[in-house]
Amino acid sequence: MSTSTRTIRLGSLLFSSLSFLLPAAAGATFITQITSTPYLDAGPSWSPDGTRIAFGSDRTGHTEIWLMDANGSNQIQLTDSASEKVGHTWSADGQWVVYAAIQGDNEEFFRIPVTGGQPVQLTANNRRDLEPESAPFGSWVICHSWFGDWDVAVYDGMSGNLVSLATDAHPWHDVEPDFDPGLDRIIFNSDRQGGRDIYIAPLPAGTQGTRITFAPGDDIQPNWSAAHGLISFASDRLWDDRPTMPAGPTSLDAQQIEAFDIWITNETGNFVVPVTNDGLFNYAPSWSPDGMRIAFHSHRNGNWDIFIADDLPIVVPVKPETWGGVKAQFRGR
Repeated sequence: MSTSTRTIRLGSLLFSSLSFLLPAAAGATFITQITSTPYLDAGPSWSPDGTRIAFGSDRTGHTEIWLMDANGSNQIQLTDSASEKVGHTWSADGQWVVYAAIQGDNEEFFRIPVTGGQPVQLTANNRRDLEPESAPFGSWVICHSWFGDWDVAVYDGMSGNLVSLATDAHPWHDVEPDFDPGLDRIIFNSDRQGGRDIYIAPLPAGTQGTRITFAPGDDIQPNWSAAHGLISFASDRLWDDRPTMPAGPTSLDAQQIEAFDIWITNETGNFVVPVTNDGLFNYAPSWSPDGMRIAFHSHRNGNWDIFIADDLPIVVPVKPETWGGVKAQFRGR
């Protein structure tokens, strides 16, 4: 399937009230649109070799998993069933896609060969297993599951067996986890301090967790790069006072959608830097295996599509003085 491509150049990240370590090569980010249909395309996930991207699309009438080359070409449908798909990830060896699908009142995991074929159901536990992310090696898959509250769980992506209940921090909700590159820690977002913030914890964490983001608003959807250990996430920290987008007909905007941008931080959280700073509903960042690009979905052009950010400011630490000052710089007021 053909697709159009659009490239947008963002402005330089030179703001007087922030502290920088600025290499000569940094200063701008390019954003390229790689899907362009009237349908919902969302949730990009890179193949381990960086050549392909899996994503969800409702272009058949309900959400299915699709595959495409990293430039948006050769889009093919992988799954074909009446159940809605709610999260997916490549296996570490690149041979399978593991995905969550709605089954009655629950969500269960399935895996399907990337060459197509019959999916295999992995879980049948009535726990609601959502947002799977594969380990960088081996067969583990991490997700959030309902154990009386939302907690992080690790499953075997081949057998579907529960490996570990990684967090057990009731009454808080720990969601959207990912593994660190060494497979001994996890990252997730949690409402332990009221708003949603990013936490890092050992595996298994139990009730532990070190908070690494502290800005007003919500920080969600962390993704840990295996290439250099940096962390991407979505945040509304610049836009927590901006009106939301009206509700729409798709599963992504069934409720009002807030203005979010894609950000980068390190594992101590002592710097943050924006990849986007437009508040145009940017979500679900996913690092390429080489750590040089981030795929995400956005409503910036009036429809949910997949975009790729290149020339990332991955070595431009930004140390905020106050969030009021940061907003004034980024929003020009």
